[in-house]
Amino acid sequence: RSAGSPELVGAEAAIVFVLDRSGSMNGSVMGSARSQQQIANEAAALAVRTLDEKDLVGVVSFSNRAQLVTPLQQNTDPDSTVAAIRSIASGGGTNLGPALDLARQQLSGVEAKLRHVIVLSDGRSQNEGALPALAARMFDEGIRVTTIAVGDSSDIETMRRIAEEGHGVFHNVVSPTTLPQVFVKAVRIVRSPMVREQPFDVVVLPTGSPLPEGLGRAPQGAYTV
Repeated sequence: RSAGSPELVGAEAAIVFVLDRSGSMNGSVMGSARSQQQIANEAAALAVRTLDEKDLVGVVSFSNRAQLVTPLQQNTDPDSTVAAIRSIASGGGTNLGPALDLARQQLSGVEAKLRHVIVLSDGRSQNEGALPALAARMFDEGIRVTTIAVGDSSDIETMRRIAEEGHGVFHNVVSPTTLPQVFVKAVRIVRSPMVREQPFDVVVLPTGSPLPEGLGRAPQGAYTV
């Protein structure tokens, strides 16, 4: 679908999840039968289900190469997106740059009030020195980048710098078991600018009752939208 497609125009939020599927993600977590990849997949799937059906969502995975798991589309069929996320399997190295650029391409030209990329990785990427500059260019195009570093071997400093240059939020996850909460929190933070307070004037209308008499002008208030 092109950025000019009707379903990609006028959305509140457009979010692309970029998920590491390198070989290290296949490691088991805390002696359980679940791998870090499975937990990451389920966390991203849970985050997708928290989005509104009018939001746009896309999924990119990466190891040595980037793969478009789900193209950016309205979240009207989250079950399909969840199934695609759950099918992501581990293997290969870590090369985040092409995946970030693929996410940028998906969001480029999309008419949404908010465009955001959420990245998860557990390792050190090839050409990591170029990643913060790429995030800065994405922000210049109106795309923010949030990062989630997971595990003891994650490149915390680079992931932090990517989030800083991308004007997103950095999350450092020591225990993969907390990923579901972190992913949902990341999405809530992303969408929080959609909730804002605006001033309004309170008007006291005639009621026929003597109770409001003498109150004068009501104080100014605020409402949340």
